Amino acid sequence: MLLSRLPKPSFRTQHGSLAAVFLALFTIMSLALGTLAVDVAHVTTVKCELQNAVDAAALGGAQDLIEDYDSIPARALNIANNNKADGRAVSNNSPNTIVTVYPIPPSQTDTGSVQVSAQMTINHLLAPIIGRTNDVIYASSLAGGSGTLNQLNGDQAFPLAVSIDAIPQKLVGDPPGIPLYQRQVGQSVEFYINSQQVKNAAFTSFTESSANANYIKDAIDQSLGLAPVEPGFIPSITVNDEINLNNGVVGQKKLADSPQLDALLAQPLLILPVISGTPPYNQSRPVIGFIGVKVTAVEVNGSGGEVETITCTIVKAIGRGRGGPTGLTGDASVDQGMITLSIGPVRLLSD
Repeated sequence: MLLSRLPKPSFRTQHGSLAAVFLALFTIMSLALGTLAVDVAHVTTVKCELQNAVDAAALGGAQDLIEDYDSIPARALNIANNNKADGRAVSNNSPNTIVTVYPIPPSQTDTGSVQVSAQMTINHLLAPIIGRTNDVIYASSLAGGSGTLNQLNGDQAFPLAVSIDAIPQKLVGDPPGIPLYQRQVGQSVEFYINSQQVKNAAFTSFTESSANANYIKDAIDQSLGLAPVEPGFIPSITVNDEINLNNGVVGQKKLADSPQLDALLAQPLLILPVISGTPPYNQSRPVIGFIGVKVTAVEVNGSGGEVETITCTIVKAIGRGRGGPTGLTGDASVDQGMITLSIGPVRLLSD
């Protein structure tokens, strides 16, 4: 009889309590997931913005590997500063932001590179609700020369075309020399330009209508920094363009003079268009690529006052222009040699 007086358990009350608990947990989890989603999207956006900024800065800084190495940090930092991430400039002047530039100088066998890194502390929008107030976002980019150049922008080339496969001889009857395609970056090569030699180089007016003497003299001065740059005077050149060659002595005499001879030896880099075959007399040849060289010695004929031989070191260099394939000669060994020696455009190497 006593047991019959005990209250029956209320299953309805227990079920209602559990539902309330589950609802509360679901609400908290939804809020946490929503908060996380908002801030993950924020982090992703800032990361993308920061990566774009360092990519642009590395590419812009690497352009100065060609001519002005000392200006690379300032140029790269300025480019980064012109980009924004999280609504602020990617700059050391912005709060909680650090940008570093680390250039690696070019050598004879390497184009050099520029690494730009950035870190930025960002405040979360909703995550503070669950105790996470900020995060540090990192991005890094590396740029330098890579691949082969198909198109060279204007006002860069020196007006001397060199042959990839001509077999030079200092004088007729001398032992044959080594063609350019059998050389390697960092090695020395001799370019014979005197008409009494078996030539492997000739002065060029590029795509100008004729290889006239006045143009070649002016192009030499502009290329050596002895005259102001006249934009477009030395044209943009693309692989397979026909360039005009000159077999006269105007270039040889010009380079034998002072200050042209001293300026030629002082140049850190000359960019030369490359052709195939022995340079013909006053004809044209298609460009198959471009190489970079550093002049190390010049042989001048004392009696005639003419440059006969230019000795250079082949440099792995960068040119301003468009990447793409080199020209084809039909000889696999020659074509591979052109690829090996070719200058390259500035590209992102990694990020």
